[in-house]
Amino acid sequence: NPLPRRRDDAMLQLLLLAVVSASGSMMREERKRLSSMSCDTDAMYKVTFIGAWTAERHGAIDYPINAHFSPFVVGTHGDDFVAWRPDDTASPGVEKLAETGSTDTLVQEFEKGTDVCDYTTSKDVSLEIPMNSSCSRMDFISALRPSPDWFTGLSDLDLCSEEGYWYHDVVIGVMPFSAGTADSEVELITELTPDNTTNPEQYFVKGGLVQPVAYITIEKMGSRPILGGGGSITAKNPSEVDCSTPVTYNIQWSNVWTMERHPVDYPPVEDFPHFSPFVYGAHDGSYQMWGNGRKATPGVQIVAEIGSPDTLLGELEENNPKCQKKASSQETTSMELTPECMLLSSISMIAPSPDWFAGFYNLNLCVGGKWLQNITVAATPWDAGTDCGITYKSPNCVEGGEAFSRIFEFTPEFPNPFVNDDEVKPVVEFTITMAPKS
Repeated sequence: NPLPRRRDDAMLQLLLLAVVSASGSMMREERKRLSSMSCDTDAMYKVTFIGAWTAERHGAIDYPINAHFSPFVVGTHGDDFVAWRPDDTASPGVEKLAETGSTDTLVQEFEKGTDVCDYTTSKDVSLEIPMNSSCSRMDFISALRPSPDWFTGLSDLDLCSEEGYWYHDVVIGVMPFSAGTADSEVELITELTPDNTTNPEQYFVKGGLVQPVAYITIEKMGSRPILGGGGSITAKNPSEVDCSTPVTYNIQWSNVWTMERHPVDYPPVEDFPHFSPFVYGAHDGSYQMWGNGRKATPGVQIVAEIGSPDTLLGELEENNPKCQKKASSQETTSMELTPECMLLSSISMIAPSPDWFAGFYNLNLCVGGKWLQNITVAATPWDAGTDCGITYKSPNCVEGGEAFSRIFEFTPEFPNPFVNDDEVKPVVEFTITMAPKS
């Protein structure tokens, strides 16, 4: 059975805009975040494959009706092994997979590899694989079917950083390659680019560009990061209060969205620049209010577009009636967290705007079995992906307009009014402090 293309999910991370090339242009690293775990400790990773090979993204030249991906092979290894590498000759296993979709010969090459730790082949779009300091590198390969000898994947990706810590999560857009084995003039593994020399038929080219044909997310399993996303932690201090005890936190937010810090197109006084009431929700790990690359829920969309909190509060109530939730326009409010509701998320509309907001999600206030005494979060601006426009007062999308479809963070690479001195400065600062026991 082939891997599905998952077209609805294919835009995941497409508009994460801090694109960095690795190993030439063979893959686009859309995001890398470090964990606090040393590479001396064994790690377990979840690898998810999200197909994005479509006629809409890659042109209609010979696009097959039954386009799909073969089962993939993924393996971990040390410095002395690599399954494939751009500009090298394809091994027999890579050749067979690229031309037929069969994985058996490539699996045998992993079996015989002298520096291989683990490997597997799978038809599932997601799997788990262990890694350690001796085998911190990962290869991944899947054929594009039907095709002469095309494939995509990762080559020699090191998940142990130069600082000696495992990456917490990585999102990579991977490009199409020819194995150079099926009547190819270039008998080397070659990326299919708009270059007429290596790709004279211009396969996968649309608008002069070749987009990634898939996205691979690699997430370290185990301990939860303190902040899921939304900004960055600027300060934190532990307490001695055990997480088995319910606690109350005072949350104070400060507006740092100003003309001085964000001068581009900053709304005039008569447009009343402000934040809508902040929605705060306590919850457990089974719920996520919003997140990078996710589709906005109806509640999040309504907050981002018009600032109304009611629908989102209803979603929080439906998720877990026992967890506290509220909307507040006050600069200071309080929230109770319990052993059942240890995470905290927040969101507020940046107004006026098409669908822009600020906040944070999955803030874990229980660290090492103890509640944090206090923490400060600097929140950056985000786009809900539900409306059009790159200015504060852009008109709403007309029917069929091209909204981005998924939540993404504003970065300097994307035209937006929050950029100042080549960086996007935070727009809100949250100071969250444990309240004294009464």
